[in-house]
Order: sequence, then C-alpha cells, then structure tokens
Amino acid sequence: MNYMITILITIFILGVQNYLSIRRYWWLGAIVPGLYVIFAIWFKVYKAPMFQTGLLILLGAILLGIWANGREQYKKKINKEIDKMKSKDIE
Repeated sequence: MNYMITILITIFILGVQNYLSIRRYWWLGAIVPGLYVIFAIWFKVYKAPMFQTGLLILLGAILLGIWANGREQYKKKINKEIDKMKSKDIE
C-alpha cells in the first residue's frame, strides 16, 4: 500500500510540474524544482547524510528537464498561433 501512495504522489508531482511548465510565465515551472532543491538540501543535511547524492541530483535533473520541455512546448504553441495570424493577414 505504501508503494501505491508513493507512486500516486510522484505522478501528481510530475503532472503539476508539467502543467506549470507550459504556462505563460516561466517562473511557474521553477516552483517545483526550487522546492525540490530546498528539500534535497534539508534531507541531505539533517535527515540522511549518508544518502546517495547522485539520486538526489538525478531527480532534480528530471524536474529541470520537464521544465525545459514545457518551455519548448509553450514556444512552439505561441509560434504556431503567430503563424496562423500571419497567414490570415496575407489573405
């Protein structure tokens, strides 16, 4: 049962990260990675100093990758809308 809760929380966090990353304002997508960095530092210093740092860095990189991908999707969407407007202007 604990694994199911962990999986559901992970899916929720990744979904929120993806949603915030494709919004107009770039800083919305930085909220989850920023909170994760704070959590990772706190976890490493106070809770588990012997924990693998590589895993923490990998998870942070995944969140930043989702953010970068979301920004690219947003830019493509805006460019597509601009192209539609330009094509209507030509007609």
